[in-house]
Amino acid sequence: MVVTATAAGEETLLEQVASGDREAFGTLVRPHLSGLLAFAVRVAPDHAAGEDALQDVLSQAFQTLQRKPADQLSQLDIRPWLFRSVINRLRRMGRQRREVPVGLSLEAGHSPDAEETAGRRALLSVVDAELRKLPRDWRAAILLRHHAGYPPEEIAQILDRPSGTIKAWIHRGTRRVRAALPDDIVEGGYQ
Repeated sequence: MVVTATAAGEETLLEQVASGDREAFGTLVRPHLSGLLAFAVRVAPDHAAGEDALQDVLSQAFQTLQRKPADQLSQLDIRPWLFRSVINRLRRMGRQRREVPVGLSLEAGHSPDAEETAGRRALLSVVDAELRKLPRDWRAAILLRHHAGYPPEEIAQILDRPSGTIKAWIHRGTRRVRAALPDDIVEGGYQ
């Protein structure tokens, strides 16, 4: 029988992980994997780098959780902690590569025609260039909000900042990106 994180409770699973139970670790992180992967590949410079970052985080997370004191484990909210770990890993990778870890991708499962593809790539290129001009934390907040769909309160946990700060970063950053876009895209949507 496969035990889910909700049935067993995160706290119980964290205790099992702390004692070296790899199966409990899998149960604990499994519900978050698709969201973590989607976020990592969008923020990373390329898809492979996002996958590598997530793999590194998961490998390190198991070891880190085993070293955490019980009082810290009982306070840990695993989802924001994992996202924060992915962000930190991508930052380290970006510093190592001397490039900013941000990127956008086309939606999966959609087969646009050649004209639409060229137009979307041009738009994504402009948006990506403008995102790269923003401070790193602003970019992370915007991507977590608009691409991963997290509410500002959860982004605040992930980035370890006050909710009001996150809302301001998202608002100001989005306004800056929109200001750089051609008027026909901002007002009428991309044609």
